[in-house]
Amino acid sequence: MDKELTGKDFDSSQNGQQEAPPRHEEEPRFVVIGIDGKAYGPVPAQRVREWILDHRVHGATLAREENTELWRPVREFPEFQEALERAYGEQREPPPVLQDESVKREGEGAETQFVLDPEAKLSLWNVLGQSWAVWISHPFLLGGACFVVWFLQLAVQPMGFLGGTIELLLTGPLYGGLYLLILEVIRSRKANLFLLFTGFQRNGMALILTFLVIDVLTKVGLLLIVPGVVWWIFSIFALVIVADKGCLWTEGIQQSLALVSKRFWTISGLVLLAFLPLFTYTVYETIVLIQEIHAYTQGVGTLDKEAIQGLMEQIRGPFVRMELIRQFVRLVNMPFAFTAIASAYWALHRPIKESFDRGGF
Repeated sequence: MDKELTGKDFDSSQNGQQEAPPRHEEEPRFVVIGIDGKAYGPVPAQRVREWILDHRVHGATLAREENTELWRPVREFPEFQEALERAYGEQREPPPVLQDESVKREGEGAETQFVLDPEAKLSLWNVLGQSWAVWISHPFLLGGACFVVWFLQLAVQPMGFLGGTIELLLTGPLYGGLYLLILEVIRSRKANLFLLFTGFQRNGMALILTFLVIDVLTKVGLLLIVPGVVWWIFSIFALVIVADKGCLWTEGIQQSLALVSKRFWTISGLVLLAFLPLFTYTVYETIVLIQEIHAYTQGVGTLDKEAIQGLMEQIRGPFVRMELIRQFVRLVNMPFAFTAIASAYWALHRPIKESFDRGGF
């Protein structure tokens, strides 16, 4: 049976390895997780190729580049495609994949870290249950944090274009800080409202860019409705990844796309149920406004400039009232919805014991 990587396997003097394809150009270094749950490295890509050819690493083995915090299956790195095909053929991996039960604490004081596992199973109802438990056990902290974010967003809106620009710049770091606060609660650590503002100090520019890209592409996609909704779902984890891992905005979006693509319908159901109050009211508001516009246009016939001005006056009052109600619904919905997204993100992690060996293995 093919063997996978453990501490004792990583002896550079071990015989029987196949010769890995050489690479003369400078390549990144990698950290690889073994079957014993330990993280080995960083080592050159050439060493990883040797492990692949010796069947100690396969396509489902988790790895990351030295200067990033994003873990991915080895099969997703172009540096290892040739070696994987030589070792395992087109499947790139043997069954079974790494299993969580292989990760155990050994001795007192062993520090266990957690990494994103692209292959992790996600239970919709377990995530919703955990989200509800977290929410009702910390209602004032999570509710207060969401109120601060909501209030700051709402406070700048009357400032017109300037306010809209400020809101765009604030939202990414604020949402990132909110996710960090919720994650600390989920991880049973001490959390307070000051964590909300860590998004400005920790990777603030990446959070701003992440939100801008998501927001712009979502709004453009919503012109055709379905593309905007699908893009928003695919990018749902991007902000929490960038906030938690401290990575680039491109890496956060890429990782979110990879995570959602493997469980799209589960994530779609989670998003629908998590944001159900806001979705429901938004649909109701849209229907009411369409009815108001239809009733007015039926009465005036031709829509000239004067008629359009009259239409704007007609719907201004109902629109303002309903928008205020929608903002209130959003405030009430925020704690559970954001907790659900953070809980799903955390459910896609698995433990490893962080024990880097930088020697010859």
